[in-house]
Amino acid sequence: AIDSDGKGRLLVNWHCLHARHPHLTRREIDHELHTLLNLDKIIGIDMEPSAGDDTDGHIDTLARFLSSSVIAFQVQSSPERTAKLRDQVQALRKDDGTAYEVIALPRPEGIDPELPANYVNFLFVNDACLVPAYGGQTDQQALEILAGALPDRQVELVPARAMIGQFGGLHCATMHIPAALG
Repeated sequence: AIDSDGKGRLLVNWHCLHARHPHLTRREIDHELHTLLNLDKIIGIDMEPSAGDDTDGHIDTLARFLSSSVIAFQVQSSPERTAKLRDQVQALRKDDGTAYEVIALPRPEGIDPELPANYVNFLFVNDACLVPAYGGQTDQQALEILAGALPDRQVELVPARAMIGQFGGLHCATMHIPAALG
């Protein structure tokens, strides 16, 4: 439900956080996240979940940090929904008041539209970025866009059709794996 730039800034989808914590106000959620994660700032969008998304709209299905100055967002199922998400991401500001560089990732093709297939559910590991692949031409487009935006990382496609068929993704499947046990 959250994504960090690694420098004290958190990206959230407020819709998801309110759905998961209806007893808390936005201010209370903000306070809890600041306290628990020692954050500098929380920035957010407010989007209802995509078709098939059973996470209430986790941010890792909509938009993600590529760096502390670049945010990628997922093209949506309709032009109106895409415009709404793009406009919200473009309205986000860094500490100095400047806009983030915003990069659109194509909508995966050849996938049941009732599944929450997307390319922003990528996974950073060591010096690489693993990108979900669904077997369509847009896989290569997403790879090229991310490789261009991440020149210091090896960007690789990882088959994700089986995972998305179970309503999961790369980032989702690894979010509960701790850095170290014990």
